[in-house]
Amino acid sequence: MKTISLHRTALIILLLFATLSVAGCWLRPAPQNYVNVVFRFDDYSSTSATNLERRIIDLFSRYQAPITFGVIPFACADDIHDPAPQETIPLDPSKIDLLKSAYDDGILDVGLHGYSHQTISKDYYSEFEGLDYERQLAKLNKGKAYLEEILDAPVSTFVPPWNRYDLNTLKALETAGFTTISADLKGISTEKSNLDFLPATCSIAQVRDCVDTARADLDRQPVVVMLFHEYDFKEVDERRGRTTFQEFSALVAWIDNQPDVRLRSIRQVSGLP
Repeated sequence: MKTISLHRTALIILLLFATLSVAGCWLRPAPQNYVNVVFRFDDYSSTSATNLERRIIDLFSRYQAPITFGVIPFACADDIHDPAPQETIPLDPSKIDLLKSAYDDGILDVGLHGYSHQTISKDYYSEFEGLDYERQLAKLNKGKAYLEEILDAPVSTFVPPWNRYDLNTLKALETAGFTTISADLKGISTEKSNLDFLPATCSIAQVRDCVDTARADLDRQPVVVMLFHEYDFKEVDERRGRTTFQEFSALVAWIDNQPDVRLRSIRQVSGLP
């Protein structure tokens, strides 16, 4: 009798598990959807504020979270708003070491932020928009090759200076082997392009509101791209600055503390390893 009872108990258990499986396997938790927040920091170059950049990298390292830097490989030596011929300055050894170390640690995602970030026009600021295809391609190839040699890794994201580009840029990017462009919401696109378009969507001051808005669309894994520069910090530029580093650190801590929000890089959002 005991043997029969055990067999019956085992059969009941097997039937129960089969029923649960057909019902949708409620024993397994549903996949988590997130608001994906990307921090895009532009204008890293031989002349940018190294101390601030170190602090930003250290901050994201503390949370083991990625950040995307838009890197200028050959910085304009004088005034980026003057189209007259000027010398360019490649990244110096200390800037290369900082970039490479943070990249190797998995903290830094690197995008090519133009070639020299020098405007080609006095009428409106642009390094690429308005330039012919061949010259755009030459700048992209040289800048990409330089950063890839430094990192010993592929660079697949392009961040156009002043967020300005045209159809020649899109064509040249694909020829040069880029997969993603990150400009702003005003950038043009075309159905013929195979590029991923991941525009900046907000400033530092708008991040919390953007996250709250994005939460209404969690089923689509929304992406918030926050664009900022060194001059957004009062410690660097008292006149233009909109935040202190302490306030910025508190913002990163707030994002890290949100269970439905995660920090991602442009490369990660684009589905690249």
